[in-house]
Amino acid sequence: MLLTKKDFEIGQEVACKHSGNKARKNEGYTLGTVIKAGRKYITVSFGEDHSIQFELEESFERDYLLQKSNYSGNYELFPSLQAYLDYEEKQSKLEEIKTVICPMGNNVRLTADQVRRIHDIVFENKEGN
Repeated sequence: MLLTKKDFEIGQEVACKHSGNKARKNEGYTLGTVIKAGRKYITVSFGEDHSIQFELEESFERDYLLQKSNYSGNYELFPSLQAYLDYEEKQSKLEEIKTVICPMGNNVRLTADQVRRIHDIVFENKEGN
């Protein structure tokens, strides 16, 4: 999903997933408030004196925005707490699927019918194109 300026409004509550060095000590997320939504950056406040900018990217689709930083940022910005929770659930379920579909070697623990159903779900949007 490509996030744009339209996904953010001043005063909107957003979730910032901890990443980089911050994730080493603190798992989870921090809630913040959008204080500025510009053409290139979304600025989020975590309190009176602490705000961070996140880059809007027009060419790279992901479920979150990366923190503007010369190094690895400490946060990944999601437009809402629900968007963050959905992302975490998706990642967790994908990891579970990978353990069944991609075990060491070619010994896939799925029946042919299960593989057909997964294939149908994965490619359901491609049939209309």
